[in-house]
Amino acid sequence: MWQDSSAFDRLNRLETYPELREWCLRLHTVARELWDDVSLRSRRSDIEQAIRWIKEKYNQPLRLQDIAAQVNLSENYFSYLFSKNTGQTFVHYLQQLRVQKAKELMRESSLPWFEIGERVGFDNPKYFAKIFKRFTRLTPAQYQRNK
Repeated sequence: MWQDSSAFDRLNRLETYPELREWCLRLHTVARELWDDVSLRSRRSDIEQAIRWIKEKYNQPLRLQDIAAQVNLSENYFSYLFSKNTGQTFVHYLQQLRVQKAKELMRESSLPWFEIGERVGFDNPKYFAKIFKRFTRLTPAQYQRNK
């Protein structure tokens, strides 16, 4: 912002109200950017903690509000931070994780696909099949046949 002098040296040299106003606006912008960076860095550990918790509990019923409460954040702020840090929504992340775990179980076991869906956290077999197909472009039954 002020490479050749300190902010306060520059402030002392201002002579008009418009110059002062411009200086204040620039200071505010820089301060806000710094605050956002510090805030995001400090909240990154909250999101990392939430991800660890999701990975441990993925096969249980998980709701965004439960995870947000786990890291003491509001639902909206948690959702914002989660997306900002992972590049995907909480729901997308959870669905992708569950499908990944389902694929692993399908490769390692001979359990029926609907039971695998239940084991990875999907209560409804039709919903599991829909989400599985969205991520793999195959139905769970097709995936099992091709394994």
